[in-house]
Amino acid sequence: MRPLQLIQTYSLVCECYDTHMSLHFQRQSNNNCPEFTDQEAITIYLCGIFEGHYSHRSTYDYMVNHWSSWFPKLPSYQAYNARINAIYWHFEVIISHLMNQMNFNDCYDNVSLVDSLPIMLSKHPYTAKVASEIADKGYCDAKKQFYHGVKLHLIGKDRFEKIPKPNFFDFTPASVNDLTAIKPMICQLKNQIVVGDKAYSSEKFNQQLSKNN
Repeated sequence: MRPLQLIQTYSLVCECYDTHMSLHFQRQSNNNCPEFTDQEAITIYLCGIFEGHYSHRSTYDYMVNHWSSWFPKLPSYQAYNARINAIYWHFEVIISHLMNQMNFNDCYDNVSLVDSLPIMLSKHPYTAKVASEIADKGYCDAKKQFYHGVKLHLIGKDRFEKIPKPNFFDFTPASVNDLTAIKPMICQLKNQIVVGDKAYSSEKFNQQLSKNN
């Protein structure tokens, strides 16, 4: 990773904090102005992903080994891990911020694609306890297995010979039906041809969409 990429990532995160005041409302404790900021923690997390590190531990070790001078107040791994877990919802705000800035000029005007993606937090759904407030047991038809986790539901604008460009998304527990989860987002679309697999097949809902369009 180049220094410029790190600087750009940090600047983007700071821009999100300046734009969305809700990101500042969480801290009401005596440590509401920590030396190691939430912006730095999120920057480290994102840069780790850019470099192919998808666990908190590997991301932390990578930054310590290569970029520690850029984060002089970087705390212990345990403190960093606790911070990232505490501000997990900030990432949803940042993603929404990025999506609002996307340019759709290279997309088809009237074609949207819908799909869902299982995010497995554990392969042992009957004993898993991780993130129980937002995750539960679901079934991945593609892999023919049960899992404990969440689902990403996405609507994207179709593009020629490119992957769709997302314009709506949501997360639900793994047990939530795909059509149930996507309905509120689809209902926001106007004059669109909506393309999805058989999980979204519903004659009644299709008739409702036809009336809306």
